[in-house]
Amino acid sequence: MSAPGGVSRDVVDGLARRLRALEAGHATREVVVRVAACEICGTITPHSGPLCPDCRRRLAAERMANRPDQDEPALATLLAGVPGAVFRCALDPRRTVLFASERIGDITGHPREDFLAGRRTLGTVTHPEDREATVRAIALALGRRSAYEAEYRVLRPDGTVTWVSEHGQAGPPAAQASLVGVLVDVTERRHRRDALARMALHDPLTGLPNRRALDAGLARELLRQRARGGPLAVAAIDVDMFKLVNDTHGHATGDRVLVGVGERLRACAAAGQVVARSGGEEFTWTMPGLDLVQAAAAAEALRAAVASAPVGGLPGITVSVGVADSRPGEPAEGLLARADSALYAAKAAGRNRVEVAAGA
Repeated sequence: MSAPGGVSRDVVDGLARRLRALEAGHATREVVVRVAACEICGTITPHSGPLCPDCRRRLAAERMANRPDQDEPALATLLAGVPGAVFRCALDPRRTVLFASERIGDITGHPREDFLAGRRTLGTVTHPEDREATVRAIALALGRRSAYEAEYRVLRPDGTVTWVSEHGQAGPPAAQASLVGVLVDVTERRHRRDALARMALHDPLTGLPNRRALDAGLARELLRQRARGGPLAVAAIDVDMFKLVNDTHGHATGDRVLVGVGERLRACAAAGQVVARSGGEEFTWTMPGLDLVQAAAAAEALRAAVASAPVGGLPGITVSVGVADSRPGEPAEGLLARADSALYAAKAAGRNRVEVAAGA
């Protein structure tokens, strides 16, 4: 901190102490203080060389960052204990690496020397689908003069992917315009998170979306339909006499039947259509772009596919299907309820058949 006129506060305080000491001793002597301006920041300090103490410390820190092995063995040891790769990179589009600790090779699969020689950069090893979002997150944080965090995929030489979390901020003022930060391998954490997310939205037995995913997906389809127009139909599907299958052959066989029905349903669904396990032996098929007649024909093809061959090792497995198409302004609950009503009608009519919603 400087006093008025650009003179260091330490200088002023030192002069004041000397004057008080002289006054206390009733002595008179000439006080000579040599001062100089720092060649980097211009701060006036007691003459001790061309740089002020603050700038000397900053330059020493930068030298240690760029040459830890030669200049500071202790720093190299410290960096080896960091659970990630410490780096400094330029603020260019490629994010050219100016310094990197040894662990960058472990995390990215590319030798550290490739980064230091410019053959690899943080930008070139970032997955192409993640580059724009990563650069945008960094630029936004720098604009706010705050630290940033970005999570993205790194392409390894063997074609596999490592998920990394990058934490960083702008480099020291005395250094070349740069970023300093650390890369941490979060692949296992990311896989656990993705697995939990999948478990929350998928049925563990059949692998199909569950009721929660069905509700969310159908709500999105209804919004799209109202924005763009076009038909939308839903089929409610139930395995006939499924309780008898469980009671006669056991739950393990019943599970195989459910998996088999799910596989045939998935095979009948076209691109953009969603099939879900919505209950115990119940499935729901969302068919955007199909009107009631087209959806009923698709449902009939499914019914025939199930009945034509053994399912889960059991012959004679059949399904009943109810089909409904959406009406203007109708909520998802109303559409599903009408499909369920058509399903009950198919059951009442003898099972192993397709019925469309009444009044359609």
